[in-house]
Amino acid sequence: MYYPNIVTLKASCNLHLVESLAKKIQGRASLKDSFDTLQLPASKYEKLFAGKWFVAKSIIVRRSRYEIVKTVNSLKDWEEATNDKPIVPKLNYRVLSHPAVRIIAVKNGDKITGGCVLTRSDKVVGLTNFFYPEGTQDDYWSVCLSAAQIFAGKAPVVGYMRDDLLHAIMPTSRMELGPLSVWSRRER
Repeated sequence: MYYPNIVTLKASCNLHLVESLAKKIQGRASLKDSFDTLQLPASKYEKLFAGKWFVAKSIIVRRSRYEIVKTVNSLKDWEEATNDKPIVPKLNYRVLSHPAVRIIAVKNGDKITGGCVLTRSDKVVGLTNFFYPEGTQDDYWSVCLSAAQIFAGKAPVVGYMRDDLLHAIMPTSRMELGPLSVWSRRER
């Protein structure tokens, strides 16, 4: 639910190949143009947002301000916190036992108020789905980045952030790598 159906892996991706794959997907297909190079027709695609890839700079690690989500009930609470209201759960609970995934919850008292998802590969740790209460972005970013660095070991922490959030959230703790865009194919 939170991830696109199609992801381009090269800047020179073939538009016709993308279109043929999108047509095979039931319902509304989504696409991450990882290099923001595709010229998608507005009659068939809606641009959901633009963003930038980043590599996070190392910070001083703080261990005590977050928890790793480990139970189905905590996962439900985490998902509700991302929307600040009750929702139908969208993440598969089996992700909780996956060794390459950590869902991070930042709490205020007993209530989850922020967090992120960390995904580790052989070379990097991806930081996605970052959320926080208004006005606390710097503090929550530091907490989530600390969690990512602990999970990553010596590997770099990478991800992308929407253009409208990137500079407000991470003014000094990242290096921009390049643009991307996320699209939705209009249903026929």
